[in-house]
Amino acid sequence: MATQTAEADNLAQEESIQKDTAIPKILLKEKHVRFFKQMLNMLPSMYEKLDSSRLTVLYFSLSALDLLGALDEISQERKNQIIDWIYSLQVKADGSGDVL
Repeated sequence: MATQTAEADNLAQEESIQKDTAIPKILLKEKHVRFFKQMLNMLPSMYEKLDSSRLTVLYFSLSALDLLGALDEISQERKNQIIDWIYSLQVKADGSGDVL
């Protein structure tokens, strides 16, 4: 019984917080697209510590642009540059199967 009362109190408190918080419920698509396109070109200084995770940042940026329906905003030349960069990161084996 006490557990149910505590859960009800928690739900009421959460609803009150949600009503009091003025969070816009709209998606600022253009700003998000601009941000993810920027992440494809150069990491902003505040994200430089992610330099070793550039491939991961690239993946999530491209995924976000896809979800926003904005992949077409990237030129074909830039897409080819991204693809070439990804291939340049591959570790290739020599003829004997040893990794170079």
